[in-house]
Amino acid sequence: MNASPYRRFFVTALATFSYMAGPVLAEGQPQEVTVFGDSLSDPGNVFALTGAVSHTPYAVIPSAPYTIGGLHFSNGKTWIEQRPAGNVNAQSSGPAYQVSGVFTNYAVGGARARPASGGLLQGDLTVQVQNYLADFGGAARPEATHVIFIGGNDIRDALLAGGGAPSVAILNAAVTAVATNIQTLYFAGARGFVVVNGPDVGLVPAVRMLGPAAQAGATALSAGYNAGLAAAVAGLNAGLPGVHIALVDLFGFLQDIVAHPAKYGLTDVTDMCIIPGVKGDAKCSNPNDYLFWDGIHPTTAGHALLADLIGAAL
Repeated sequence: MNASPYRRFFVTALATFSYMAGPVLAEGQPQEVTVFGDSLSDPGNVFALTGAVSHTPYAVIPSAPYTIGGLHFSNGKTWIEQRPAGNVNAQSSGPAYQVSGVFTNYAVGGARARPASGGLLQGDLTVQVQNYLADFGGAARPEATHVIFIGGNDIRDALLAGGGAPSVAILNAAVTAVATNIQTLYFAGARGFVVVNGPDVGLVPAVRMLGPAAQAGATALSAGYNAGLAAAVAGLNAGLPGVHIALVDLFGFLQDIVAHPAKYGLTDVTDMCIIPGVKGDAKCSNPNDYLFWDGIHPTTAGHALLADLIGAAL
């Protein structure tokens, strides 16, 4: 796979604005957080919607959460559920599709930023934002920080599209969806945002299995998406009065973890802990030493690192 076509990523007029950073909320205050995203933040929404779970023999990329660790796409709690109680309101991490209007985590495993086929379960970003506003009378909670952590599945879709114009169109649509939904939330009253950029998808085990060319293509696609996202966030920070949007660099963070695993208390940052295609006890005995639980998702140890990274922006 030639990586060069993936670098031709074009952004719209939002790129003409300059970046203006600012704090989300006063330091030291307990945070009320609303989360929009995919399986990396899903605290049990897919299970609440479908009742489905993954059983052995496991797939490299699961379609349902695991019974291990409480119905997550990991072996335990996600990053938002690992934030200390003094930092994040407990209701912020609970599955909104289980108790609507109380819990405020709308992340759904498998979600895309851009509109995608598949109905409610697909739970694209616009659907999540619309459900949130419906749960709270059409208004965003002005005191809450709104976290948007999505895009990894869009990047994987762009990789499967084979490069060139189709891949660029997918990434552009994902960036546009993030920018549009930030504006929707802003005009509904939200002012504080944390946006997490896309991971380096070339580093996940499911893509490593496809070989170096696929890895290079996935890394280039991830970088292309993130370039567009950074330009969009910069434009929104400059163009929306009173807004504060912090952009968290997951891409660079993941690269640093893989380059220096011991620094983060890990020993295996390339393999998955689960053993696909095997019945019975199909997992490693030391998941806390692994970065990846399956082909695309982190272990709870990996989520703890994400909690520190994203939590610093809250």
